[in-house]
Amino acid sequence: MVLVAAGGWLAYATHSVASAVPGHVYKYTGANGKQAYMTFSATSDAVVISSSKQTALSADQSTSGFNKAYQEQTEDQGTWTYKGQGSHLTGLCPYNWCKF
Repeated sequence: MVLVAAGGWLAYATHSVASAVPGHVYKYTGANGKQAYMTFSATSDAVVISSSKQTALSADQSTSGFNKAYQEQTEDQGTWTYKGQGSHLTGLCPYNWCKF
């Protein structure tokens, strides 16, 4: 029984990024102590990245809130996209800088 439960958890954990990341806000703290908040779109591969917690939370409230924050971000720093694959999040970079 324990082996089955552990195997099920392992299978979930190694394939969960693609289903767990969209539609959520995450906080990242760099080695230098600076913080960034990342709001992942629930319907696309777009990401709002901000140093403002309020901006990140507003983008998470609704599709229109996300679109507004994403548009403002685009004007300042370009567009950001990502790809969730297995247990890894890859390609978190400005749209024009990386290709998948």
